[in-house]
Amino acid sequence: MGQTMGSRWVGYVRRCLRPEWLLPLLVYLAASAWFIQDRYSLFDFPLDDAWIHRVYARSLAMGHGFAYNPGQQETGSTSPLWIVASAPAHWLEFLGTRNMVVLVKLVGWLFGAAVVSGVVLLSKQLTKSGFVACLAGSLMALDARLLFSALSGMETTLLVAIWIWACVALVRQRYVSFLLLLGLAPLARPEALLLLPLALLAVPAVVRVPRPLWMKLGILALPLIPQSLWSAACMLINHRLLPSTFYLKAKPFELGAAELAVAWRGLTQQGLPSLLMYPLGMLVFLSFCLRWRTRAAWQCMAMLPLAALVYLLGVCGTRTVVLEGFYWTRWLDPGALVLSVPFCVGFSLLVWIAVVGAKGLRAGMAENRTGATKAARRQRRELVLRIAAGTLALVFVTMSAPQFRRTMSDRRSHMATDSRAIAIINVQMGTWIHENTPSDAVVGVNDAGAIRYFGERETIDLIGLNNSEIAFGRLTTQDAARRCDWLVVFPAVFPPEILQVFRDEFELRKVIQIPPAEYTICAASEQTVEIAMQRKVPRPDGP
Repeated sequence: MGQTMGSRWVGYVRRCLRPEWLLPLLVYLAASAWFIQDRYSLFDFPLDDAWIHRVYARSLAMGHGFAYNPGQQETGSTSPLWIVASAPAHWLEFLGTRNMVVLVKLVGWLFGAAVVSGVVLLSKQLTKSGFVACLAGSLMALDARLLFSALSGMETTLLVAIWIWACVALVRQRYVSFLLLLGLAPLARPEALLLLPLALLAVPAVVRVPRPLWMKLGILALPLIPQSLWSAACMLINHRLLPSTFYLKAKPFELGAAELAVAWRGLTQQGLPSLLMYPLGMLVFLSFCLRWRTRAAWQCMAMLPLAALVYLLGVCGTRTVVLEGFYWTRWLDPGALVLSVPFCVGFSLLVWIAVVGAKGLRAGMAENRTGATKAARRQRRELVLRIAAGTLALVFVTMSAPQFRRTMSDRRSHMATDSRAIAIINVQMGTWIHENTPSDAVVGVNDAGAIRYFGERETIDLIGLNNSEIAFGRLTTQDAARRCDWLVVFPAVFPPEILQVFRDEFELRKVIQIPPAEYTICAASEQTVEIAMQRKVPRPDGP
């Protein structure tokens, strides 16, 4: 048994050292290292939402469940699976907050590596070509969306890794793994509930296998179990089937020309393929799948382009998306990254055809000197078409190169500047609260991540994302503010009637601001000035 297990590990290591596996991961490693522009890119997060995840992950790591404040269970995170996956980083928090941030980024980076590896394996399964697998994985490793997401402290790479490996499991006929991964996807992002109908792809195979009926039913129920457990927890906490944040950020479904335009621009302007290259790669991939008509090809068409389009349209129809930063595009990124997979495979196939065609042309020319047959002439015509395809690919790459450079530089720059803005506005204010307020103070906020994490005070989220009473109208913002000893808010965010309550009952103690040009997270100039205010008269029920 020991020799058998040892042989398996040796075989696994050898496979990982093959060029089609090793080269894409080396490309991903090099691109990630280049993406870290300065200390902010490495030691800070580009969104305050990432710090909200840290609040819940720290609580879970310390054995307190999904508590926002001690003893206050909340559903303020739309990704409980990301919290579970990244919580172990907080066991080493005694080494310092910066080291914890690096560990969380490492977790996201490893899920990104799983995405690249999944693309390699899927390409190899489909095309049986190591060259196509290597090139497709390397292209995916250069996607600016993937690089930014992997280092953002957010859950995007987790969802994409689950999605792609579910497709790999389906293609390899590992239906239990496929159904289980499909069930975990909504715990990474609630919009992934749209993927659950894909479980029907496994039903015929599961039913045909000679198993007891109860076992078949149990296997087919796997996709429903994780979300059912999470929905039960949400019902106990906020009396809704989904987290509070989903309801506050969603809107009634509407899918018109404006939403479709946003989806298309977000797809072709933010990642690896450009407007020119995207249709080319997708067309080759779809043509390949339709030409070979294998079970794996049909399954990949359903799991990748079709399901990703449904996901994107679902997000655009229920979210307000503005293509001005990661704050908005993070909702589109999972679907866009999955749609990049068939592009990478299709474009790699096109390059492979060009390489094979060039070799065949040389052989055909040599044969022509000795008298070519009709079959040889037909072969040369086919090779001419292949070379034409390769030329087309080269032209498209040349034309798309400027946009690729701009996209990579833009996302890399935003990783640094967005993280810097959060460090100045949110992290600095959270540290100030920790150092200048009593330990039993109650703090009201409207950015509820870093201030709660670093401040380590009982915190009331006045927007309601982390407070179900406010989220669902059982407590007004004015009454919530009256329960606070301190407020840390962006005053420009609140309407006049609430600001009047703030002025009447609190006095200014601290102002932190950043020039609007340096707040690159999103187009929100109202979030460039943050103030801390102390209650003028102690609360009647206060300390």
